[in-house]
Amino acid sequence: CGEKILLHQTTLGYEIPSFEFLAFLSIDISQKQYFGTYYETHCYAVSVGHIQEEHLSATFSFQDLRAASECLKDEDLFLLASRAKQILFWDKRTTFCGQCGTRTHLSPTEPAKVCPKCESLFYAQISPVVMVLINRGDKILLARSPYFPGEFHSVLAGFVEPGETAEQAVARETLEEVGLHIKNIRYVVSQPWAFPSNLMLGFTAEYESGEIKIDNAEIEHADWYTVDNLPVLPRKVSLARYLIDEFFKKT
Repeated sequence: CGEKILLHQTTLGYEIPSFEFLAFLSIDISQKQYFGTYYETHCYAVSVGHIQEEHLSATFSFQDLRAASECLKDEDLFLLASRAKQILFWDKRTTFCGQCGTRTHLSPTEPAKVCPKCESLFYAQISPVVMVLINRGDKILLARSPYFPGEFHSVLAGFVEPGETAEQAVARETLEEVGLHIKNIRYVVSQPWAFPSNLMLGFTAEYESGEIKIDNAEIEHADWYTVDNLPVLPRKVSLARYLIDEFFKKT
């Protein structure tokens, strides 16, 4: 429902509810997409309209998807929920053909939408985003965007632009946002991120030259931090937090 996921609280913790619970709770479905199996269980991405949560059974609740990562006992379930959200995002935005305006249909042969008139195919669009942890000795660069909720700081991030490599995007974003030159840019790990439909590419890099000069648009504060004076950090489910934690494990 919007940015929230329905969870069922059991004696074993929070779980993603089975499909039959929707009928039990009298929840109306506005979107439904089948997207495979999870340990032989068939999975559907289901979108519902506005819900009066007080009408739900006491063991059911809608949780913000980011917060749900701390409720679900299995990280794979969070990834499953994230995939469902991305599938619904794609489905809603490809209702009509972007070329001729005809209503699209699901392809019978592949995970795509097809236009019955001009035969255009529409696959789920994934936007690559680079994230980089920059170190200067035992210090790391953390920044705060005016778009962040709360007071937390994170590593630098930005979208890959047409015609550039991920490494070039890392260097460009760093120079644009904080005015620094970096070196030894190295890929570490990736993470699907359903906000709204991104693939996060995590890098590390070393400070080379320059003084911090924030752009005052994407970044409102940035500074160097040691393990002893860290600001509020992103949630542990995020790739940014993984990069931060891994750096300090090695120092």
